[in-house]
Amino acid sequence: MLPESILDRHKLRKTSIRLALLRYLSNKHRAVSQSELEDYFKAENRVTIYRVLKDFERKGMIHRVLHTEQGNLFALCRDCHHLTAHPEEHAHFKCTDCSKVYCMPKVKLPSLSLPNGFVPKVFVYHILGTCNHCSQAS
Repeated sequence: MLPESILDRHKLRKTSIRLALLRYLSNKHRAVSQSELEDYFKAENRVTIYRVLKDFERKGMIHRVLHTEQGNLFALCRDCHHLTAHPEEHAHFKCTDCSKVYCMPKVKLPSLSLPNGFVPKVFVYHILGTCNHCSQAS
């Protein structure tokens, strides 16, 4: 789906930074940090980038990957069929060689069986290992 039509679908104005961020995220097949976006879009104010990311996340266009070393990472929701916050939890794979983080929506998650009174809010499932690019290089 083109960035323009994604913004139309989610009823967001087509500003140059929104279009540019969507293009950047759609060309990456991994999660990226806000600092990576700030480095790439040096001409943009970091607060503007933060606000655009918040808008995209609120509309369900991107999702946040909880990640301790690099802070939060952001990934494009590639299906874009929903118009609200990202509904499904999925696994994330972190390469221990290159540190890139990839969404793994097709990996089946284990079911949770918590004791009475425990109510889960967020389920974070991280897989650590070597990505396909790094494993081919070695």
